[in-house]
Amino acid sequence: MAEDVGMTLEDYWQQIIKACYLDFEDPIVEWKKTFSSIQTIIDKLNAMKIQTVHVV
Repeated sequence: MAEDVGMTLEDYWQQIIKACYLDFEDPIVEWKKTFSSIQTIIDKLNAMKIQTVHVV
């Protein structure tokens, strides 16, 4: 897959590590922050008195 996107295998792995928060001391804490932020957005969207959202 790395070759498909024009990256070295090492660079590809570094992107995966970064995307999964594995470069943080405690990746679980970072994932919990991410899920908390997502839940905040979900709650705000669900609180809106709308039927549909059109995203372009």
